[in-house]
Amino acid sequence: MKKLKFTLGILVSIIALNSCSFFGGKASIDLIPVKSGDDYGYIDREGKIVINPQFSEATIFREGLAMVKTSGKDQKYGYIDEKGSYIINPQYKYATPFSEGLAWVVLPNSAPTAIDTDGKVQITLQNAETVSRFHNGLAAFSTIDKEGKEKWGFVDKNGNIAINPQFDRVYYFADGKCAVKNDKDKWGFIDTSGKLIINYQFDRVLDFQNGYAIVYKDEKAGTIDAEGKFSINPQFENIYTDNKEFIINQGDKWGWSDNKGKIIINPQFSDLNRFNNSDLAPVKSGDSWGYINKEGKIIINPQFETAFSFDDDLALVSSSGKYGFVNKEGKYIINPQFDGIGVDYYAYISSEESTYESVSTDYFNVEAVVNSLNLEKPEGLDLFCTYKQIINILKIPESTFGRYGYETTVVNRKITSDVSINLSVFGSSYEPYEVTKSYGWFNYTDTEYRFVSSKKTEGFKYVIHLNGKGEGKAKLLIEAIAKNLKDYKKGQNSTTNMYYNSSKKLKFFISGNQYTVEIYITATDGSEIEDSNSKIIVSDNNSDYTDESEVAVDSVAVDTAVVDPY
Repeated sequence: MKKLKFTLGILVSIIALNSCSFFGGKASIDLIPVKSGDDYGYIDREGKIVINPQFSEATIFREGLAMVKTSGKDQKYGYIDEKGSYIINPQYKYATPFSEGLAWVVLPNSAPTAIDTDGKVQITLQNAETVSRFHNGLAAFSTIDKEGKEKWGFVDKNGNIAINPQFDRVYYFADGKCAVKNDKDKWGFIDTSGKLIINYQFDRVLDFQNGYAIVYKDEKAGTIDAEGKFSINPQFENIYTDNKEFIINQGDKWGWSDNKGKIIINPQFSDLNRFNNSDLAPVKSGDSWGYINKEGKIIINPQFETAFSFDDDLALVSSSGKYGFVNKEGKYIINPQFDGIGVDYYAYISSEESTYESVSTDYFNVEAVVNSLNLEKPEGLDLFCTYKQIINILKIPESTFGRYGYETTVVNRKITSDVSINLSVFGSSYEPYEVTKSYGWFNYTDTEYRFVSSKKTEGFKYVIHLNGKGEGKAKLLIEAIAKNLKDYKKGQNSTTNMYYNSSKKLKFFISGNQYTVEIYITATDGSEIEDSNSKIIVSDNNSDYTDESEVAVDSVAVDTAVVDPY
């Protein structure tokens, strides 16, 4: 059985996961999630089992509810009260604990929604990729922009967009400020209106807490005040907040400094955890953990495999692979008997945060894909445009086009986190011409090629790659695209999905076990069978789609001859 081990290394991992700094959690947890065997239950502060082990995951109680995940095959998240009864039934694929009266949840194949403590939906973010818990009345969320890049903004508790998605990454609002990163990979800070109040200049940052924020420049850590001025010049390898003081890392050893950078406990420990609001902090000496006071004196001798910050008068420790709780004298109040501790418990006593800070959408955004495609003018290009027009409109170099290839990819972009597309043009942009060359006394004729910008394309091909939530949904996507077509008729060819109007012909192919959709766009050539009763629908019969072998023949590109793939 894999044991949980929460040292400062784990602390750093949780910081990265939560994208926020830690600031001395402050609440005494009445019911503690503990693991017995494979399941989690809850004990009180005397070690009595209050809720029997039955969950695969369990958080602490927030706002009267704890988030739990069922055991078994079809595991789902729900919320229980302190008696262990479900108040909100387990039905969610992803979820967060409650924060400021709301929790973010995701039903299977759905977008993130915010529910209240009665389970009623208050907000739906249909186009959000990821959304985080509320902090200071705002929740961070991300979307995919037109260039396929993930951008972050904020929504308020009424579901209104408070700050438009525009940042490459964000943390959370604290002290009225939030750390944000721009497209130059630099960090600054904004206020709640989205105004930049501390310029982009830092390599890494953590959130403001107690009037200070940790920042990194040139691989060294320091702190700034609310005006962006250095309160501790960048000089340490790492810094983390510990209430009103700071944990510092220097020469692979850990200690403490005050808010001006003055060392108050020399860096001497190989690992440690926070004081928080306690007068004792866990430190590692040799291979064992004990506790020191604020003068750096050992109060509880090193004897534990791992040790954690005090939650009021209790501290979690481990011995012989089991977890229990000691008091400030180092005596066991709850004997080591549990196989694990809910990671959310540790995150909370360390930071008042959670290991479940955000959720990702489970919604395959078909509409975003459909709206992103322009089958009449692919990426703004006319069917028989010139190569000069392609270069000017797409702003690509002439070197994009090879002298021998017939199919050239001219666009690669991301639509959502699950969908990316390529656009290829068919046709030859080069033409051969003969030149006379000399080899000594011998003259001979050779063939060379030149780029002719006035030559026209012969067709287009969209390739839509489906990943993540889009895997296996190629047929669903084709159906959605087809429903969006106007003034097209469906061809009668039973082996492909083909639609045509007076000028264009569209052919759809599926390959890669419904992970890829190919759309060929060419001119109508008169071979289509007119059928006034044809409708723009996609049959549920799988015979309407080609398999991979058919696509391979149709999409082959050769250097020595022009092959019509249609």
